[in-house]
Amino acid sequence: MNRQMTIAGRTCGPGCLPLMLAEEGQANQGDHDLALHMIDVASDAGADIIEFQLGFADDLYVPDDPGHALYKTREFTPQQIATLVSRAHDRGIGFQAACLSPALVPVCTEAGTDAFCVNAMDIDNPAMLDAVCLSGRPFWLATLMSTLSDVDWAVDYVKKSGNPNFGVLHGQHVMSAEPGTDMPPEVMQLDCIPMFADRYDVPVGYIDHTPVAETPALAVMKGAVLVCKHIAPSEAWRGPDWAVALPPEEWKRARRLFDRAARMGGATKEVGELEAADQPIHRRSLRAARDLAPGEILEASDLVALRPGGGLSPRFADRLVGRKTKRNHSRHEMIMLDDVEE
Repeated sequence: MNRQMTIAGRTCGPGCLPLMLAEEGQANQGDHDLALHMIDVASDAGADIIEFQLGFADDLYVPDDPGHALYKTREFTPQQIATLVSRAHDRGIGFQAACLSPALVPVCTEAGTDAFCVNAMDIDNPAMLDAVCLSGRPFWLATLMSTLSDVDWAVDYVKKSGNPNFGVLHGQHVMSAEPGTDMPPEVMQLDCIPMFADRYDVPVGYIDHTPVAETPALAVMKGAVLVCKHIAPSEAWRGPDWAVALPPEEWKRARRLFDRAARMGGATKEVGELEAADQPIHRRSLRAARDLAPGEILEASDLVALRPGGGLSPRFADRLVGRKTKRNHSRHEMIMLDDVEE
């Protein structure tokens, strides 16, 4: 499989800078003007992508369930969705749709949606998986509330479809337990991020349902190539998922921490230019422990390792012991390989 995918012109995967997604979710609660405003808020906060949850009530709930009436008030027309996508692109960010109805996938595709997210409720729903696979757009499988066998099944189903352009999003969801509930740290299981990458060989991201700005950076340090973080329109706002949504200024802070964490990666152990400048200052060099005359055979006691560095490393002392000096050395003067006979 491919561990990289491209969303709105941004490559996402190992070796690339991670992407941070502003999850608007349904903060707009059906208010199209607020939805447009949320795109501006996300762009100003530094988001790479914004995600909206979009659904048709008839495809989501049985008619007599209270959720049906609620989601009826949150439906957008295809033209309204197209306007949202256009606004996001005008603001320089990608648009991701978490469709809660399979019928909305082609609508969003036609509108120019850059990517899809299969909501955790639909990870076991072949109709939704088929819809996103047929879209031709990159998509994510959200694994919240899923067992490992659930994720195995979904990944296998998608791979058999022949669409390799997808990734997996680790995360948890406990917000329905009680209003204002957020994610306890002891159940976050961030080690699932590298585990998923090895197990499925696809890009792996993280959906953050904590109320703190530091979590996206921690997910990046675990290898997440994309982190979804809820954003609120203001500090005092209360609405869907408000307990885990950061207001704009705090979201900006989360982004700064996220970017800092992204720059802290790397496994080459190369010594950079700045660090190399410290070597001659903070390392030791082999030096004469006493005044030495030409022709003396060096013993270990004739050598001492002292700062500053810039000379022969102490680990090469055995190359000097037992060899004759070619010239005078004053006490504490550096001794190099060229200063002794072959």
